[in-house]
Amino acid sequence: MVGEAPPVVELSHVGFAYDGEPVLEDVSLRMGKGEFVAVIGPNGGGKTTLLKIVLGLLTPQTGTVKVFGRPPAEVRRRIGYAPQHSEGPSDFPVSVLDVVLMGFLGTGRARFRAGRDEVERAMAALRRVGLDGQAKRRLNALSGGQQQRALIARALVCDPELLVLDEPTASIDPYGAFCFYEFLSELKEHAPILTVSHELSLAASRITSLAFVNRTLLYNAEPRPTEEMLSLAYGLHDASCPVDGFLRAMGRSLGAERRDGEGAP
Repeated sequence: MVGEAPPVVELSHVGFAYDGEPVLEDVSLRMGKGEFVAVIGPNGGGKTTLLKIVLGLLTPQTGTVKVFGRPPAEVRRRIGYAPQHSEGPSDFPVSVLDVVLMGFLGTGRARFRAGRDEVERAMAALRRVGLDGQAKRRLNALSGGQQQRALIARALVCDPELLVLDEPTASIDPYGAFCFYEFLSELKEHAPILTVSHELSLAASRITSLAFVNRTLLYNAEPRPTEEMLSLAYGLHDASCPVDGFLRAMGRSLGAERRDGEGAP
């Protein structure tokens, strides 16, 4: 269709290997505006490599990848990225506001000094992630969930058009992780979200679609794992272990976590 916007992310038959050892093979994925796509898989399954390809930090050896219809390296400033952990020593005396202001360092400026406008934008980003009033605290004084919110505020401070998150709940307890994904679902209205995780339980949160990567990639436009995904992940070939029963059990477990948990991440 003439004038139709390209997908936010589009991978087509992507392959990548380290020293001749395949990590990704024939991986295809399309992601549009307003989506919250979770890519899950085991450690070593290729999730981090996939994320680096989307960010333009790695170039696929086969296939193509485009973000907003262009090579990722050309549109990197339009992407907000939140790592799994804050960089630097955990006891480094940096304030929450300083961490968020670091988001301006990736804007390509020859020199940067935070002025009133940047501070106001950083404070607005903190309000968006629920950390209003925490700007002067040290980052290492926050809980794991609050630290992740600070990193997301840093990614949001320059108003990205795509938000990429690497294992955002790795340091958060199961109930807190579920609440954290509920919080993230509210952000997708401002920018689509692509997140990677090894936690299958996030399928019960408000993601819009789910992919499973373990060298190859399986995709479901609905936010639930398919039988094929579970088979690839866990080798479920026994008819006595039906997938629907597995998913119901997972849902009951998550419901119990929500009832027994206290507080928010």
